[in-house]
Amino acid sequence: MPKWNTGPAPETRVSRSHLSAPRRTREKITVLQGGRAIAALGVLLLHAAILIESHGQARPPGWTFLDWGELGVDFFFVLSGFIILHAHANDRRGLAAASSYAWRRITRIYVPYLPLVLAIIALYISFPSLGAEKNWSLFTSLTLIAAEWPPAPALSVAWTLIHEVMFYAIFLLSYCTPRFQWLIAAWVVLIGMTNYLPITIAEVTLPPALQATLNVFLAPINIEFVAGMIAAVTVRSLSLVWARVVLVVGIAGLVGFFAVEGISRVWFGVAMAIVIAGLVRIEISGSIAVSRWLLLLGNASYAIYLIHGPVISITSDIIARFELHWLVNMTVCTALGLGGGVLYHLLFEKPALSYVNRWRAKGFYIDGKSAT
Repeated sequence: MPKWNTGPAPETRVSRSHLSAPRRTREKITVLQGGRAIAALGVLLLHAAILIESHGQARPPGWTFLDWGELGVDFFFVLSGFIILHAHANDRRGLAAASSYAWRRITRIYVPYLPLVLAIIALYISFPSLGAEKNWSLFTSLTLIAAEWPPAPALSVAWTLIHEVMFYAIFLLSYCTPRFQWLIAAWVVLIGMTNYLPITIAEVTLPPALQATLNVFLAPINIEFVAGMIAAVTVRSLSLVWARVVLVVGIAGLVGFFAVEGISRVWFGVAMAIVIAGLVRIEISGSIAVSRWLLLLGNASYAIYLIHGPVISITSDIIARFELHWLVNMTVCTALGLGGGVLYHLLFEKPALSYVNRWRAKGFYIDGKSAT
């Protein structure tokens, strides 16, 4: 693996002994979990407002800030880059470590996702009128690989997972080359050249699946994965004093994003990566605490992200018949979206992931340690 010494840590866990005082305990980076919760809530609120508006109930004045909920996606992209590099930068190169990494990423994405999308697909097949307007793709829905542009998974929010899967596949290259950093740098340059420079490229007709894959690969939002990785590298070398400076710089970047109209969302992602680097380092010093309920929502954020769409879609259809106040409708949709996600996390996602990892660990060990 590339010599990016960020300290080994599964998922969103970090050993304080790698970054500060020598201790043997491993603790969650709670600011990241708290951020997950806020990001998932922001996406949910935006989608609830859109669905309620689709039933003829416009948002009252002063609630346009809900549009910022789409930035929760950008936060998740930055976070993915941070966590992947932080957790796997010190892995050994080779087939065994690559297999372990691929297993963890595949199960983390697909185990919670597939039951939901299979249920939606069954519903669309049984009642074709429900999915007629979406023109969804069975292949993309099941594999999270773009076969057309724009991608059309049966579960609408899964378009982001297509980028996640691609990023995980790209990171897999780090297990077979010591020059992974240069590959990432080349990727960013290609994205910049094709999206931000006035360069005219000769038009070439490509097969739809190849064109869709290329579009996903060169999408500007992928820069946020890279920003997250850079943040993970930065945390290891930050002193507490410089962490506070970095945090202020990141916050200034966020202020600039909201102050300048029409600026690219990538600006938000880069600024958020800087904020994350500062916050994580400050938390490691013991200066930040996150409430338990926010941690619970953070742990359930992926489940909330996956399940909230179908839940609030059904809910908004039902409550529209009662002509309730807009705020009441929003409250009901939000509560059920969050509650459904937490229940899915506790009753299925968490035990299912635990089961598949135990099954994998029974016969797969590296250097005496479980590879999963």
